[in-house]
Amino acid sequence: MAKSNSPIRLESELMKQAKLSGELNKRSVAEQIEYWAEIGRGVSGVVDPETLIKVNSGLAKINVEETHNVDIDADDIFSNLEQQRDSGSLMRNITTTNYAFQASSTDKGMLERIDQQGNVTTGYFENGVFIESRV
Repeated sequence: MAKSNSPIRLESELMKQAKLSGELNKRSVAEQIEYWAEIGRGVSGVVDPETLIKVNSGLAKINVEETHNVDIDADDIFSNLEQQRDSGSLMRNITTTNYAFQASSTDKGMLERIDQQGNVTTGYFENGVFIESRV
């Protein structure tokens, strides 16, 4: 990553913490602050600021779950798709759904479920089931 030559002012306590953490991890103060910034950037994409405040103040905790990838055989998928297309069930299944889904433009990482009346619900899928967001 290209380095900037612009000086910035930081709190002395942050600089002390960066120096101590950096020494433990063999990083300079600047590298430690860059490391923290990179973590912050990554976390901000999946955790909203309000939740981070709650976690920092001890009012909430974050549980991390590993995702499980499923091996997918593309030949099986396309074969099944062709069978459904030939039998006409593909068209019936596509046109009878009660909802449309799209990426949410306001809640990063979430989906919007739109029903036939145009009502929008924000949420996500878990194990194939749409879970409404309680944000």
